[in-house]
Order: sequence, then structure tokens, then C-alpha cells
Amino acid sequence: VDLLINAHSLYILAAEVVAAPTIGSFNLHPGPLPEYAGLNAPSWAIFHGASEYGVTVHWMEAGIDTGPIAFEERFPIGPDETGLSLGAACIRRGVPLLERLVAQAAADPEAIPRRAQDLSRRRVFRRREVPFDGRIRWDERAEVLERFVRAADFHPLRSPWGVPRASRGGTPFGIVKVAGVAARGAEAAPGTVLGTDEGDVAEIACGTGALRVSHVHSNGRVVRAGTVLAAGERLDDGAPSD
Repeated sequence: VDLLINAHSLYILAAEVVAAPTIGSFNLHPGPLPEYAGLNAPSWAIFHGASEYGVTVHWMEAGIDTGPIAFEERFPIGPDETGLSLGAACIRRGVPLLERLVAQAAADPEAIPRRAQDLSRRRVFRRREVPFDGRIRWDERAEVLERFVRAADFHPLRSPWGVPRASRGGTPFGIVKVAGVAARGAEAAPGTVLGTDEGDVAEIACGTGALRVSHVHSNGRVVRAGTVLAAGERLDDGAPSD
């Protein structure tokens, strides 16, 4: 075997497998390194409010996403980006990097770039790490919750973070999609539904501002928020995970 390519894999390969190819083993990582190593990196970047992201092809070694960088591309993150859309962007931009790798390996393997990462800037994210334990906390700022929901939004696919959890009358209630944030007065308690618009988007009071929620998960279905929520009702924070 001359070349091993590991693309967006959730598994750690054995050291003897990584060492077997004569040219080397390479990983296509859906994130810029060393800032976003580990799992669910696109979602973390959205949650952090990052304005720039990237995709990286790096040499594989024993550490998780620690090997020298061969090829990378950086690009801006849009204001409405979701976990699904940013992950898809990484695939679209990552495949050409793999094509460059294969072409260079065929032409002159010794010329494949090998730039060491600055591991002092490294952040690594683990499988079970999720902001707020996956719960909506209505006393948070609206813009923070808006980024959280977008980061977890893989609809109609299953989200690795799950659907952010709120509670409605003691029943679990998921916040699936958002449509931005809005200003609000200080009189409404966090979690209060302020009203809905003609597009069935519900505005829900937060610690500061209001979250504009377009889709929710209720009674086993994803529906427009305004079809099930009414002005004046109160949503509670999501229950802790088991």
C-alpha cells in the first residue's frame, strides 16, 4: 500500500495500520488545525461565533489530529450557517485537497508538504462534549442560544448533539431551527413566548433579547413553531441528561 486516506472518519486507526503505507497516511479533517481538532468541530466553530473556518489534510500520527499539515483551505462562515451546511462545505472544499494530495503523491511523494502544527494553539473536542449539556437555558443571551441551535441543526439528518432541549408543561420540547434574534423589553420573563408572525416564527424571551424560533420538535414531529406555541405561554429550561 502506497497511500492511506482517512476521510471524516469517527474511528482511530491502529498505529501499525497508519505506519504501513510506503508514502504515508493522511486524514481529511473537517476543520482548521490546530484550533479545531477532534469531533463535531464545525458545530463548535458556529457555537463560538467564529467568522472563519477551514478544512485540513494532515499526515497521520499517534495523536488525534496532531500530525503535520499537508494541505488546507480557509474560508468565511456565513451568518446563517448550520452544523449540516458547514459540514457539507468541508466536504466540497476537502475533496479537491485530496485530489492535490494524490496528484503530488503520484508525481513526487517527497514534495508533499509537511508543516508542523503549533500545538500550543490546539483545542480538541470530545464526542460527549455538548454546550449546556444539550439544554436550552432561557436566561442565556439570545445570540448565544441562536448560535447553539444553528450549531446543532442537521435537520433532516440526525444531529450528533441531538436537538437542543427545552420543556413545555413538563414535556420535552425540542428547538430545531431558528430565524435570528430580536430585541425585547425587560418585562417578559425568560422562556415567555412573546408572539408569532405570519410565517409561524415564534419569538421567545431570553436573558437578553428574544430567540426567533421557526421549527420545533413536538409530539414526535418537527413543525412550525407558531402552529403549536401561543403568546404568553412559558417554556422551561431543558431537563438534565440522564
